[in-house]
Amino acid sequence: MHVRGLLVVSMLVAGPAAAQTVQTVINGNVFASPQAVIKVEAYDANGLLAGPTTPGAGGHYTLPVQSGGTYRVLAYDETGTYATSYYSNASSFDTSAQLNLTASLSGVDFEMVKGFKVSGNVVFASAGTPLSGMVVAAYNADGSRRGFTKTDANGAFGLVVPPGTYRFASYDENAKYATSFYSGQSSFEAALQVPVSADRALADFRLPLAASVAGSAVDRGTRAPLASLTVAAHEPDGALVYSTTTGADGRFAMALAPGAYKFVAFDDLKHYVVSYYSDAGSFASAPSFPLAAGQPLSVDFLMSPVPPPNSRTTIFVPAAVNVSGVGGAHFQTDVWVTNTSASPIALTVTYLPAGQDNSNRPGKALSLGAHSQVAIANVLDNLFQTAGAGALKLDSDAPFLATSR
Repeated sequence: MHVRGLLVVSMLVAGPAAAQTVQTVINGNVFASPQAVIKVEAYDANGLLAGPTTPGAGGHYTLPVQSGGTYRVLAYDETGTYATSYYSNASSFDTSAQLNLTASLSGVDFEMVKGFKVSGNVVFASAGTPLSGMVVAAYNADGSRRGFTKTDANGAFGLVVPPGTYRFASYDENAKYATSFYSGQSSFEAALQVPVSADRALADFRLPLAASVAGSAVDRGTRAPLASLTVAAHEPDGALVYSTTTGADGRFAMALAPGAYKFVAFDDLKHYVVSYYSDAGSFASAPSFPLAAGQPLSVDFLMSPVPPPNSRTTIFVPAAVNVSGVGGAHFQTDVWVTNTSASPIALTVTYLPAGQDNSNRPGKALSLGAHSQVAIANVLDNLFQTAGAGALKLDSDAPFLATSR
């Protein structure tokens, strides 16, 4: 599920605001009817509540925070008449402006917009029994989370959002149950887009028991844990089902509905090459894992740094054969080569027969288009028109991936 901010706001907890040394204030006005019960809150860079306040007469508020911090600010209505408003008129907490405060700041105003209540129930898929404490969230088209709530003891929820079109999901923060998108879909992209222009009820969210997937991403050479990498679960046809990021210890976890999945890890900063589990050279050649409800799976990634510009990439395939065996059996080596860059590349494939001096052996040239892959079945026969056994050397002045079978 590729959605930004899936757990950000739900993890916001009250911070030790009273213990801070107040050195600066945020102030502004909230424009809403006098009947609304508005709270204005600031959250620091760690998602901790840095300061709540209630506007006074006329909607003016003053919010004390610690100087030198970075904050996001929002306003919400406890009566549910108005939808939560994020500073800078943002559509979500994650996309709202960050305030870097070294002095007091005025003019942080909120124009509250009347919201509509989206209601429904969350139940256990196999038994239909209500599930309490499940998160129900509304997502904007870009995947950012507009708002969220939790189900009550009867599995019921009510979520107030401004007019718009949203995708809805329900998930379990304790990862016992798998995420479900409205209506009964397994991925964000497949979820039904729901227009909201009045109060409306949704069909039940039915959450199955989850398969638990956990693992790590580390540097291939140093084995150092890698934080903030994205790990994604895809259906075998490539549809994205869920994505998460690694923590400071390089570890990640996800709860998935029963089904078959392929796993990919990548670095948004492009310091590391895309990695397909388990060290496959492409998504197509990566293994697909069927997962049952309650089944655990460990998925670890060895990440290779992106080579510096103008550096050469050399990959050896230590075993390459094209030989006949006993009883009519035949053994051959298949090779996949993938160009992960946005530009075409040229590479040379050299066959190194076993037991020979191969220091000056010529190779065969291959060309790969941008973001393309070539599959060579029985590489010794189709590329070199020979039989035997040995190794392969693949060499290019650009980065690429290679795998063999």
